[in-house]
Amino acid sequence: MTHVSLIRKVGRLVIFAIVLMCCRPQLSVATDRPAHFGVSPAYPVQFPSAYPGLSRRYFPVEFASPLVFTVDSSGAVAELRIMRPEDSLFVRIYESALRSIVFEPGLRGASRVDQKIPVVVRVNPLANYPRFVFPVDSGRQVTDIDLYTRTLRCNGAVMPQLGRFPSYFFEAPVGDASLVPPYLLVKLAVDDSGRATEITPIRGNAGRFTDQLLIAMNWGDYVPAAHAEEDELFLSLLLFDDVTYPTFEIHPDSVRSVLSERLRLRLLPDTLGLMVKPVPLHMPPECVFPAPREGRMGRVTVGVRVAIDTDGEASMVGAIGADDATLRMLDALVHRLRFSPALDWSGQAVDFEGLLVVERETSTTIRTRFSWLVIELFPDVL
Repeated sequence: MTHVSLIRKVGRLVIFAIVLMCCRPQLSVATDRPAHFGVSPAYPVQFPSAYPGLSRRYFPVEFASPLVFTVDSSGAVAELRIMRPEDSLFVRIYESALRSIVFEPGLRGASRVDQKIPVVVRVNPLANYPRFVFPVDSGRQVTDIDLYTRTLRCNGAVMPQLGRFPSYFFEAPVGDASLVPPYLLVKLAVDDSGRATEITPIRGNAGRFTDQLLIAMNWGDYVPAAHAEEDELFLSLLLFDDVTYPTFEIHPDSVRSVLSERLRLRLLPDTLGLMVKPVPLHMPPECVFPAPREGRMGRVTVGVRVAIDTDGEASMVGAIGADDATLRMLDALVHRLRFSPALDWSGQAVDFEGLLVVERETSTTIRTRFSWLVIELFPDVL
């Protein structure tokens, strides 16, 4: 090899090395990893190969358990916190398996940090593996925008929250039989004093009431207001037909037992997952119903898999361990429930399947829980 050829070969190697260095991934947050308001949640990368079996004697029905995982800066599960006392036995049995889940650690800026990750574990006692709903799944996709928002807030993300929202008026058009609730989705900019400085409508179907709703949004108080300027913020306003209009002002310490009152205003960090999950309409306080006359409920608690179509009509898919009389009662209950359907971010209705938990309250009343609604599973402050 001549001296000139050697120089050329070395030069090519140097250029190749420079290209490799330029293409190396940076240590900051990867572009395909969700990150908002300075927080990037931990997400699972490795699951156990097996889970312990559950005795049908103690776990006769399908259920969803809300848990809070504390994931340390190495990606290990350092702590498990139950949100409901009745899940303590389940967690004791599953603890070893749940703690063996390996995560990609969460980030604060570019630094690895310990994080609290709210997770929904849905368990079918006849199946070998549970179903998990993580804020960010192993494919680095946001699965549930409300769970993701809750995760950001409980890990120090400085994003505005609703402090006060003024009363507003809405009157449904006469003869409107649509189950898709009128809604308005906007992009929101907030200054350091908690006032809206820019409101950009994204989409909605509120018709002539849109301008009034935009004025109400303009006079809302959003606290805390300081946040990273590069992050966007979205506000969704849903108009349910069982809410009394004009509305009352919303304050952070307001106690509202009706689901539609608690779900009609949401501050969101992004347009990910579904814009709206199915929301039950005309719910009595605390979701306590008179028991249908059809059949009877043999068990105290039953998990019912339900399918909700694009018209908001629900049908029962199945209920583990329920006898014929209980199935008749559950079928009658499900068919009487009325929902607004799930909506994607284009405002189109989509099919949905979820778990409805039915509890016998008294001999003549039953209580329902909707396990797909984060507000039903986790308190406002973790």
